[in-house]
Amino acid sequence: MPEEKTPQLPVSPQVRQPADQIQALSLLDKLKLQKKKILIGILGVLVFAGAVFGAYQLGQRQLYPEPAEGPTPEVVATPTPDPTANWRTYKNNELSFQYPEHWIIETDRIIGTDPNAVIYVVSKDSTLMNECMKLDTTEKKDGLVIKKFSRVTTGEMCSTSDSSPREIWVVPTEGDYSPGISYSYTIKDNPEVEDTFSLILSTFKFLEGGETGEYQIFGWFTKEASDDDIKTLEGTILRYLTSPISIMESFPPQFQIITPDKESCEEVRKVLPGFKFVGRFGECRERETPVNPEEPVENPMSPGE
Repeated sequence: MPEEKTPQLPVSPQVRQPADQIQALSLLDKLKLQKKKILIGILGVLVFAGAVFGAYQLGQRQLYPEPAEGPTPEVVATPTPDPTANWRTYKNNELSFQYPEHWIIETDRIIGTDPNAVIYVVSKDSTLMNECMKLDTTEKKDGLVIKKFSRVTTGEMCSTSDSSPREIWVVPTEGDYSPGISYSYTIKDNPEVEDTFSLILSTFKFLEGGETGEYQIFGWFTKEASDDDIKTLEGTILRYLTSPISIMESFPPQFQIITPDKESCEEVRKVLPGFKFVGRFGECRERETPVNPEEPVENPMSPGE
């Protein structure tokens, strides 16, 4: 039998690509691969940086934990201290005001140091005067009239090269020359003097209608009075008011203090702890007749007490 021949399948002819096309494809594949590597590298860096940052934040929170939330603290305003809190009070039947505690009071004036000034107190029976001063301004404040004067430097009586003296009056009305005060000072090397006047003015008031009557305290020294005892008594009282003082030197030594009102009388008693008061002699009694220093008060104590 003749051999059967297996039919040959047709062979597709091989198409050969040019060498330059093969190289172009190979380069593109490399670029794609390189791009993937770059993206993976960037992503890795970002992941690493995020991990480092997260670890840092966690460490900071552990080292410095946030304070627990609580109620908002209430803000309390600090009160402004009163610069006149420790000042002394001057008071008569017509007016009252406060002045620095270290200033010295005399019969008709108060002498100030640091700053330097003098306050003259004028009753309604007297009058304010200042021949060598000229009126600069007049103002009204809180029911008071304040007149400010400066020094006149010319004229036969007033000629001077010093123009620094100043004077301020406080009176009830523009036409009044009393009652009131005159605040005299110099602006040379005296920077706080006008601020001090403003504080004095803030405490100043005229007593409506005036207060009538006088009060007196009778008392005894606890030992025979010496000149120093009497000076101590006078100095103590004069630091608070300018009322007349009468000290009668019989035995045992006795004294009486005259004040313009009961309030001042009680204030004086508070600063006399070293003096003896007996019975009604320790009271602030309204004075009905003028005190005669030549008439000693009857002594309620026996010499042995």
